[in-house]
Amino acid sequence: MTSSARVLAFVLVTLAFVSVVVESCPYHDRLRELAKLQNQQLRDAQSFEERQRILDYFTVQREQLRRWWQGRISQESLDNDLSEEFEQGGSSSTTNHGSMHHDEEEEEEEHITGTEEVYEEEEQVQEEEEEQQQTQNQYIPAAPQEDTVACPNTRYYVCPAGTTCVFEYGRYRCRYPTKLTCHDGYKRVNISSTQFQCIDINECEDDDLNTCEFICRNTNGGYRCDCHPGYEMNSEEGTCDDINECELGYVRCQHECLNTDGSWTCVCPEGYVYDDFRCQDINECIEPDTNDCSDDQKCLNTFGGYQCLDPPACDEGYARAVESQFGPCIVQNYSAATLNSDPVSITAHKFALFNNYPAHTNVANLSFKQYVNHRYYFTVLSGNKYFSAYRPPGRNILMLRTVRKIDGPQEITMKILATDINYNTMSYNYNRRTRTRIDITFVVSEFDF
Repeated sequence: MTSSARVLAFVLVTLAFVSVVVESCPYHDRLRELAKLQNQQLRDAQSFEERQRILDYFTVQREQLRRWWQGRISQESLDNDLSEEFEQGGSSSTTNHGSMHHDEEEEEEEHITGTEEVYEEEEQVQEEEEEQQQTQNQYIPAAPQEDTVACPNTRYYVCPAGTTCVFEYGRYRCRYPTKLTCHDGYKRVNISSTQFQCIDINECEDDDLNTCEFICRNTNGGYRCDCHPGYEMNSEEGTCDDINECELGYVRCQHECLNTDGSWTCVCPEGYVYDDFRCQDINECIEPDTNDCSDDQKCLNTFGGYQCLDPPACDEGYARAVESQFGPCIVQNYSAATLNSDPVSITAHKFALFNNYPAHTNVANLSFKQYVNHRYYFTVLSGNKYFSAYRPPGRNILMLRTVRKIDGPQEITMKILATDINYNTMSYNYNRRTRTRIDITFVVSEFDF
C-alpha cells in the first residue's frame, strides 16, 4: 500500500470515529440529566418504598435510552416513554446539546468518555454510595463491656471524642451518634457545637443512683452490687448473707470450726492455744501460776492438761531415802533379794502421749551408767501388748517403741526388769548380779494433737 493510500485510510477511520462520538453526545447528555433528576427525587423521598420506586423507574428510562441509541426504537417513541418530570428537567439541556456545532467536536472529544461500560460503572458506584448512606442512618448500640471502655476489634483502644462504639454488620465500629440523647447509664458531653460524646455515669459515686447495701461496682452503662468477702448475694432479697465456711468442707480445723460474721476461726479445747493454724499444747508446768501443784508434788504436763504427782509408795520390804523424795525404792534385805532374785531397787516414771499415737514409733529412751565388766539385759514383765523394749548394740540406752496404735484416754502401765551382770573375765564368775525393776506409766490424752 502506498503512503497516499495509508493517509486516505487514516482520514476515513478518523472521520468515522468522530461521527460516532458526535452521535453519542445526545445519549450521554440525557444519561446525565437522568442521573441528576434521580438524585434530586431520591433526596425528596420520604420512605424506603418510594426510593425503590424511583430507582426502578429510572432504570427503565436508561434502558429506553440505550435502545434508542442502538437504533432499536425511534426518537418519537423515546419521547413518548419519557416522564413529564424528565422532560421538564432535561429539555433545555437536550436542545442545547442537539444544536452543537461541528466546529466544537474536537474540544468535546477530550472530555467525553463515550462508552456505555464506563457509565454503568458510575451507576454501580453511585448505588453503593447511596446504600452506604442509608445504612449509616441505622444506629445500633454496642453490647455493654464490663470493666472496660475499649471498642473490640477496632484500631482504637477508646473511641475518639464524639463517637460511640456500635455493633454493625457483625463487628464493632466507632460511630458518631445519630440521636440527640445518650443511652441509659450514659451522659452527654458536648465536644463542639455539632459533636458530643456519651460518657458512662458512675452510679456508685451517688447513693441515689444505686441500691447496693455493701459494695457497688460500676460497669459500662450500669452497675452491679457485690458483697464483702465472707458474704454472698441473696438474689431474691437483694441482701448479703453470711457464708458458713465451716459447712463448705474446705476449712480444716484440728478440733472445731466456729463460724463468725464474714469469716471463721478454729477453736481448740481447754489446755490448748490456736497458733500457726494448729492447736498447740499449753505447758502448765512451766509457770507456777498455771498449775495448782504443791511444793511436795511433781507437775507432769500432759496433752491438754497436767497432773500433780505425789511420791509413789514403795512395795513391802523397800524404802526410799529421806533426801530423795521421788528417788528409787531400795530393798531393805539385800541378801534375801539376791538369794530370791528379787530386784534390789524399784524406779517409777510417767510419760504423756496423745490419742491415736502411731505404731512403731519411739515413746521414751532410758539411759544407764556404764561400768567396766558390766552388762545389762532387759526383760518386759508387763505392757508388751502395746510397747517393746530395745537396746541398740554398744549403747547404754533402752528404747521404748509402740507395737500398735494407742487410743485414749487411758493410762497404760509397763514393767521392765533390768539385769546388771558383773562379768569377771578372769574367773568367769556370773553369780554377782543385781536386778532393777522399772515401772513406767503412759498417760494417753483424748485429743489427737
